[in-house]
Amino acid sequence: MKITAHTLYQCSELLRITTSSQLEEVSMFYSSQASEAVMHTFLQEVEKAHGRSGGLHTLVLQHLFTTSGPTLKPFVYSPSTLKPLLACHCFRVLDIRDIGDLAIDDAFIANAALAWPRLEELRLRGLPWIDSHHTTVASLRELIRGCSRLARLSMAIDARALPEKNSAWRSSPLEELNISDSQMEDPEAVERYLRAALPDLKRLIALDDLQCWRTVLRMEGVIWDE
Repeated sequence: MKITAHTLYQCSELLRITTSSQLEEVSMFYSSQASEAVMHTFLQEVEKAHGRSGGLHTLVLQHLFTTSGPTLKPFVYSPSTLKPLLACHCFRVLDIRDIGDLAIDDAFIANAALAWPRLEELRLRGLPWIDSHHTTVASLRELIRGCSRLARLSMAIDARALPEKNSAWRSSPLEELNISDSQMEDPEAVERYLRAALPDLKRLIALDDLQCWRTVLRMEGVIWDE
């Protein structure tokens, strides 16, 4: 099931009336920002669809934002907004990006790691110019420990403080880790720590596009919530 709509509410309604018990993949793309209430309603519909089918293993959700408007104040999505996803235990692919200010924390990720044991690919990304992150290196560790099939992981974290002990977390099939736009005081120290924790990692991506995005926004005359 793949839908592109103007609002996330429209996506919710289409998912609500889809009663198939064979639904395995849901990909939703929307262009207008969604409030926290609308986002929560949509994710509740995802939970219901997962319950009906028993085989819903892929969710792709992307806000198709533009920088052409005079203001771009993102909605903040708290862990409680995303809680319905924790009931979807069959997820193999979860790809959420550009939806606003994704204010998830280590506690949410710890629960997610227990809820998604079959996960193979995870991307949790808010808008790319938001620099406030509540997840830390601990979230990466919990996902590696709890999701034994995880091969690709992409999320920004607050990596300004690293644990003192630096040792391998566990044997993991993780091939690619993308922590671009994370908060880091010493990027080289972060790389050393993660390389030691994940010795079999094939690709580590840590781009810093924050200032680039903010330059683009200023050129467009866009005001955002800093």
